Amino acid sequence: MHIALEINDRRAEGSALSDLGSALIQLKKPKESLKNLNRALTIFREIKALAKEAESLKNLAELHQSLGEYEVAKHYYQQALELATKLGIPLATECEVLLQNLRMRTNIENL
Repeated sequence: MHIALEINDRRAEGSALSDLGSALIQLKKPKESLKNLNRALTIFREIKALAKEAESLKNLAELHQSLGEYEVAKHYYQQALELATKLGIPLATECEVLLQNLRMRTNIENL
């Protein structure tokens, strides 16, 4: 990530932050993960990297789901699904499945 900062490559910086945030989910470090994923999302929105924005939204949904914050997770999944569908990228299918699994696991009708 330091190289991306040095050469001012915002896309690479966002990707590094996103990857780090995803890894931190697996390492059960939610605060650090949230910080990195939010920074990545901000960068991708600033540079209008829509596919990467959708991926960041999905990653944020997964983080919040792992924390038991199901309404927040649903919100991020829906945003990721909407954007991925608009872009016509395969992430849309993944988000549909993840959102359906969230609904089934939580057994909440309106989720």
